[in-house]
Amino acid sequence: MVRYIINARDDMSYTDMHEAVKNVSPKGGELLMTIAEKLRNEGKEEGREEGREEGLEIALTALQAFREGKDFEEVMKLTGLERDKLLKIQEQAFK
Repeated sequence: MVRYIINARDDMSYTDMHEAVKNVSPKGGELLMTIAEKLRNEGKEEGREEGREEGLEIALTALQAFREGKDFEEVMKLTGLERDKLLKIQEQAFK
């Protein structure tokens, strides 16, 4: 039922979906809240994972640039990172 409502109406807001499910079954509203919470948590975790991957990629780019002899200004422009973050990356990599 919930899947049908979600798939059938892509123009419905979450509130509208919640009301539609609740009108069919009082427990349906609770189910929709549970599904929504699970999807929200999955989305947050995916976002965190993507952020970690992107951060790692930027750090590796910065390290490669330092190894190639680029100065801080060049690496800042290349990565978009501020000087203090680059210093931390450099500290960790070249201990």
